[in-house]
Amino acid sequence: MPTEQIDMVIQQGADFEYVHEKEDIAGSLIDNVTAVATLREGIGGTVIATWSTANGFISKSQHGNHIDFAIQVPAATTSGLTAPLSGVYDLDISYDGALGAWTVRHAEGAFYITPNV
Repeated sequence: MPTEQIDMVIQQGADFEYVHEKEDIAGSLIDNVTAVATLREGIGGTVIATWSTANGFISKSQHGNHIDFAIQVPAATTSGLTAPLSGVYDLDISYDGALGAWTVRHAEGAFYITPNV
């Protein structure tokens, strides 16, 4: 499945949530799947934020026979982001289990942080 091209608007000082549906990974693999979203100032630029299943900003849930990944960032965290700011991000999904190990880029695009005025 090709990488999804999705832009995200993040409001500074507000809760941010975006759900990514990964249809080509069986829901039964959920225990061995992780996700990481990396926001950068530009391609190869400074990292603005890293949100992942490991640090609790991405949750995963089985939805039918596939997995949903919900990026959930509280207002207390988005208030610390510089705004206005734009850059690029990618969302990588990894599997490490009985079927081997692999990583795919599920989504990529631009992000925009709008200021709290």
